[in-house]
Amino acid sequence: MVNVVSIIIPVYNTEKYLRECLESICIQTYSKFEVILINDGSSDNSDKICQEFAKKDKRFIVLEQNNKGVSSARNRGLDVAQGQYVLFVDSDDFVEKNYIEDLYREMLNYDIAVCGIGRFIGGEKKEDLLNEQELDKISLISQTLGNKYVGGYLVNKIFKKDIIDKYHLRFNEKVHIGEDMLWILEYLNFCKSGMYISKTLYYYRLNEKSALQSSMRSGEFDKKNLEVLFVDDMLRNAVLCEEQQVKIALAYRYIRSDMRVLFNMIKCHYSDANAFSTITEHTRKYICLFLKSKTPTRLEKCVSVGMYISAKAVYRIGIIGNLFLEKYFERYLQ
Repeated sequence: MVNVVSIIIPVYNTEKYLRECLESICIQTYSKFEVILINDGSSDNSDKICQEFAKKDKRFIVLEQNNKGVSSARNRGLDVAQGQYVLFVDSDDFVEKNYIEDLYREMLNYDIAVCGIGRFIGGEKKEDLLNEQELDKISLISQTLGNKYVGGYLVNKIFKKDIIDKYHLRFNEKVHIGEDMLWILEYLNFCKSGMYISKTLYYYRLNEKSALQSSMRSGEFDKKNLEVLFVDDMLRNAVLCEEQQVKIALAYRYIRSDMRVLFNMIKCHYSDANAFSTITEHTRKYICLFLKSKTPTRLEKCVSVGMYISAKAVYRIGIIGNLFLEKYFERYLQ
């Protein structure tokens, strides 16, 4: 049987959720797929579980490597993938049984298809959806940058392998935050159109997989978060179009990302003069376009004005009002 779809799953110490993830793929209504499991140096029983599934289902392939990170693992998967289309799944998440079928169906007419993505928090599913819609290239880029429904997630999208191969699209292994969005934007440069499916087909398990979320829960600031301040320059350089709609979306991405870092610094009582300077510089450069966007909330617009004046001043005010704003920080950093 020809495997039309390749599903790439990096695996690192996710024994608690891995079986549920793989079982949700086994029961897919569309069967012409291969699953490439890249064990990225796991020290728990993840490899044993991967081997178990590979033994009972020939569509599952297990590759082993020392711990090199998720981008390296995904690149390894792309190197060996045989399908015409590519999906990425995180090993601690799970999918609906029609995940592959519904996304694959749209690829007969489009260069990319996007489904709704739900959050799985404490055993409860939470989801938000847009209406089904066709997206041109500009809308795809803009909504990837600034729309939570489309967003910079890899896992709610299906990609054409021939585009990936023709332009040798690979993940930047030196980037640890925002690497998904960076790769998606590079891919979208070579797309004409896509389709958003108004169905939640993928569920993201909200735990400590994000450095921002981890800092939020532990109260200790992870300096990796500061990488966001520089990754956004890479995102801007990755976009090969100059339309106003895209410029506004990029400005929204810049300032909102910096705002998330600043809020996290406040929450963790972490002060960094260079970070304050960079945030203020970004805000002054992009605030006019940011304020033109329909996406920011009123509070975000007010905070952006404060950041324009002085990110350090916003930090000091935030420290004073930390207890009052705590619930907002928790919601904003999810």
